[in-house]
This record gives sequence, C-alpha cells and structure tokens, in this order.
Amino acid sequence: MSNLSFLICRSCLRLCPPYCSARVPIKLPMRISIVTVVYNNRKQIEETINSVLYQTYPDIEYLVIDGGSTDGTVQVIKKYEQQIAYLVSESDNGIYDAMNKGAKRASGEVLGFLNSDDVYTSEHAIEKVADAFKDRQCEACFGDMLYFSPKRIKEVHRYWITGDYKRGAFQYGWVPPHPTFFLRKRILDRYGYFNLDFPISADFELILRLMEWPRQQN
Repeated sequence: MSNLSFLICRSCLRLCPPYCSARVPIKLPMRISIVTVVYNNRKQIEETINSVLYQTYPDIEYLVIDGGSTDGTVQVIKKYEQQIAYLVSESDNGIYDAMNKGAKRASGEVLGFLNSDDVYTSEHAIEKVADAFKDRQCEACFGDMLYFSPKRIKEVHRYWITGDYKRGAFQYGWVPPHPTFFLRKRILDRYGYFNLDFPISADFELILRLMEWPRQQN
C-alpha cells in the first residue's frame, strides 16, 4: 500500500466513486518499513519499540521478529501488539535469517533494521530518512551511530562517523552500521537478501554487495 494515489472529492472532501467528476488525486506518504529482530532481550526491547512508535513520520510499518524467546520478551512486545504491523515468535536460523523473514514480509517502499538493543536518538529520525528518499534517484542512505552504556544512556562511549562513501573503501574496513542503513526494498528483491553463509558478518557482506557489485557491472 506504499505511495498509492487515492481520489478525493473537491466538494465533500471524502473518497468518491469513479464516476464523480469532482475527484482530484492525492498522494499518501511513502511507507517505510522497520524490522526489529530479538531473542531473549526482555530488558531492552521496550525502549527499542518505543523509539520507533514515538517517530513523527506518519506511515511506518513496524515488524518484530522474535526467535522464540523464553525470558518474557514476547510478553513485553505484546503490550504494543496493536501498534505493530507484524509480530511472530518462532525459532529461526540466527539473526540474519530472522532479518530476512522481516524484510520479505515488509510492504514498505523503503526498508530499515533496528536491533533490539538500539534506539533512534530523535523522534524525527525517520522523517529525515523519508526526506532523503524524496529524490527518486536515491536507492539507499545511511548515517552516524552513537554507542552508549545501557545503564547510562546519556553517556556516549563512541561516535561512529560513517563519512561519505568512496569506491573501494570496503577493503579498508569502511562500512555503514546497518541500523543506520535504509534502502529501497526493490534493491533487495533484485540483488538478494542477507546471505546465511556469513553467520556473523552477513550485514557487511550485504552492504558490500549492494554498494560495490552493481558498480562493477557498469
């Protein structure tokens, strides 16, 4: 249901049947899907969920993929079930398998991932993402990331300044942190999802593949 055009009547300001001559097209906001995967993280998942639900952007589809938690995580998530577009709790083949499940289920034009111990530092974060994708040539965007202690959330331990992408930078260890990485879902459909052959580095491999490989084909 992303970016669909509806028809609204100039006179009555409501959706009208096709034969109404007073109709004018209106655009819905671009839908942005956010996927959180979690396993046994009862203490931090609620803060993550709230950082998504408090976003001011009007069309966010939030999907939570739980790996079959047994510590009460699911009970915490279910407090917000009415505000979550899709929730499943079942065993999986690791974090990247769970992320693939969420990505394939997502219906938004743009897709991002937020780990269960991460938060957006601003309620306007997704608005800024949407602004970037107003440029139809934009296929992906990424940003900086702050590291902090769970016990002292206002105390920043490290500031990851991603910087601008330069071709070949991956061989020197450069990579955008995946919680800051958003892309058009059609890119995953075209070039593939997380490769489960990389059980601890599939995020690096995916971003490398998406940013470097298409350029090598040109």
